[in-house]
Amino acid sequence: MKTKLLSLFAITALLSLSGCTNVAPSPINPDVVTLDSISVSGQKTQYTVGEDFVTPTVTATYSDQSTKDVTASTTFTGFDSSAAVESQTINAFYTENSVTKSTSFTVSIVSSVDPTPTVVLTSISISGQKTQYEVGDTFVQPTVTATYSNQTTRDVTARTTFTGFNSSAATTSQTITASYSEGSVTKNASYNIVITAKVTPTPGTDSEYAISFKNNSSDSNRALTNIASEIEQGASYVSSVTGSYVYAGKTGVKLASRNNEGNMTITLASSVEIKTIVAHAVAYGSDKPTLKINNVQASVTTEQDYTFNYSGSEANQLTITATKRLYLKSLTITAGPVTPVDPTSISISSNSIELSPGKSSALTIEYSPKNANQNKEIEWKSSDPSIASVSSTGVVTADASASAGQTAVITAKLKNLSSVPAVNCTVKIVETQKAEWTVMLYMCGADLESQNHFATADLKEILSVGNQPDDVNFIIETGGASSWQSGLGIQANKLGRWEVRNKQLNNVSQLTYASMGLTSTLQSFFEWGLTEYPANKTALILWNHGGALDGVCFDEKKGDDSLLASEVEAAVSGARSKLGITEKFEWIGYDACLMQVQDIAEINSKYFNYMVAAEESEAGEGWEYSTWVDDLYAKKATKTILQAVCDGFVTSFDKQYPGYDNDQTLSFLDLSYMAQYKTAFESFASSLSSAVNSYGKSNFKTLIGKNVKHYADTWMEYSDYQQYIAYGYSSSWFTTEKEGGKTYYCLVGYYLYGTFDVVDFLNVVNNNSSFSSLKSSISSLKSILNNLIAYNKAGNAAGNSNGLCCVFDAGDSINYPSSETNFTNWRSFAA
Repeated sequence: MKTKLLSLFAITALLSLSGCTNVAPSPINPDVVTLDSISVSGQKTQYTVGEDFVTPTVTATYSDQSTKDVTASTTFTGFDSSAAVESQTINAFYTENSVTKSTSFTVSIVSSVDPTPTVVLTSISISGQKTQYEVGDTFVQPTVTATYSNQTTRDVTARTTFTGFNSSAATTSQTITASYSEGSVTKNASYNIVITAKVTPTPGTDSEYAISFKNNSSDSNRALTNIASEIEQGASYVSSVTGSYVYAGKTGVKLASRNNEGNMTITLASSVEIKTIVAHAVAYGSDKPTLKINNVQASVTTEQDYTFNYSGSEANQLTITATKRLYLKSLTITAGPVTPVDPTSISISSNSIELSPGKSSALTIEYSPKNANQNKEIEWKSSDPSIASVSSTGVVTADASASAGQTAVITAKLKNLSSVPAVNCTVKIVETQKAEWTVMLYMCGADLESQNHFATADLKEILSVGNQPDDVNFIIETGGASSWQSGLGIQANKLGRWEVRNKQLNNVSQLTYASMGLTSTLQSFFEWGLTEYPANKTALILWNHGGALDGVCFDEKKGDDSLLASEVEAAVSGARSKLGITEKFEWIGYDACLMQVQDIAEINSKYFNYMVAAEESEAGEGWEYSTWVDDLYAKKATKTILQAVCDGFVTSFDKQYPGYDNDQTLSFLDLSYMAQYKTAFESFASSLSSAVNSYGKSNFKTLIGKNVKHYADTWMEYSDYQQYIAYGYSSSWFTTEKEGGKTYYCLVGYYLYGTFDVVDFLNVVNNNSSFSSLKSSISSLKSILNNLIAYNKAGNAAGNSNGLCCVFDAGDSINYPSSETNFTNWRSFAA
């Protein structure tokens, strides 16, 4: 059997989806299974006098790390509610195969209980504080969390007052006090900082910049979201630090995981000419990593200093990569001040452009020599702003009232170097014409971006494709993530609107932040795209986590607020109505997990010709944009483009995860057949419901659950299994499998989303003699499905995945709301 790719998907807020994330399995003792311990959960800890004992849940743990609910066979002693008592010990005893285990907990007996106890502020705590500053630095506000008498917590940073900061002079210790008041209660917390003298390199001399990272008591298995908090010394030399697969380690930071490279980008406080970097590093265990810093690399073996030479290369960033796991304790940078170089000439990206009224285009400047690093500020000017205006960043906008044939000249010159000749670009106003294609990407980054930078990676894939014609638009709205990787200029506190043009990501506007899980946010983006980028063919892609009928585009900044299928419908329908559009759009795509569901497809069939989505959970990297955007730019037929989307996604998995089972799926539907299919399927549902009455609904659930291809199974090691159980998942939702002497746990997907492959579902019913009366209707349905499922691509381990899912409650736990489906007969039977 090929190695399974262990993955944790976005099931709840407990563990958020990062796509397919490899985890190392823990050893399990496989021999004689004996009772090891018992634990109590859900216990009531306060009773009133005379109240009866409430039995808590008792879980037995065995020597193979398996667990079982043994509440019914447990004996409790010590409870007496006849009189009030401050503390009373309750003992729990459970015996199995002559082995007895016990545990205890305490309760209190009170005369009466205040039904509405007063919740008061009890303390505040500080996290993420910066502890080292240079003279003249401004204060960086940490996060303040309030804790209340009912053990709840809340972020109160915005209403906290900080005192004590003064960076006018160096000092070895300065106390910062945070004060927060609520009602009549005020709580304080404090921490110490150091103010150091600012290091100013002297021309002709080199200086050392030492950056070290904290030693922790143990290695963390959670990727850092705030790498800067691990800087022990030298924080003043650092403007920002981002990365992926970076962890708090026992010897500095730990880069890379078992199966993923570690990457860290340190942006320096100022540009310097780097001569050498000495990195103190040590390999993890038996790993033999390569450490690369700004494209110079070294093989890390023993714990020691590794020297990287650069011969005075100018840089303001350190790009650090570890091919396998290693600890990075410190970096000592020997550098001098950057030699000032003025530009001697400038050139503009285009000498002439054509714009229709209201349209914009970004002009860029190149400097000669290429190493020019000062006096590069550009002054932009238009000869006639009533025809075409230009922003301070070079974005040219044709006035909405301008007439075809009018021209304006845009001039760019260096603000501080009048001796360098200015450059011009002539803008000609042309008639408004529809583009051939407009693709709108609604990119809700969430933890996929903030923890793994998958959104940024996809944007870079798009930008890697050249030969974009003028009549193909690719526009994007970004948001939904607590942080974005630096380099593209995306701000986490804004909704960004962008246009891809000539392999560049041009910012069109930054909007006040709103949840990307709101109908109004999607509708606003869709209206903007339809108005500003009209086209003969329009596509909409929703990028983020997906959870079948639980929705798509979970906004990390807004409590994982998501877009349900009904909300996507409301946004698209609202935009069409407002703009007076009656024709259908070309296609809708879901770069997200589990969204190729017939209920969602039927809703979309009112507004789109095609729909592309996955039956299975998608690997975190999502679609491989570089494999189909070139077909879009070549303006190939829609089906050719969508087939490239499907093929590129599934085959890219084998490149990213060689040796692992490829269970990925992606298909596209021809929605013109959906109405015919829905009518036939609803008729089939009524007939099936009657047949199941005699067969037995419970028997039917077992038949489907055991035999039909379902989705979102989540394989994990024992430690992750324990987290799910602690969060409240039933142990009965898991199956186990041993491989290589280790035990793996599988959270069965139909307990979560209830999605099953439609064709496989029909085949299982058709092959059961109890449902022979349905053979004719099943045959008709499969004939329609051959047309509805226009193309299906599935990996070698995807099983009977044929390209479309239905929802069926085989596990008595899914949510199948009437607002999210028009398959009313089927929902009445399946829910």
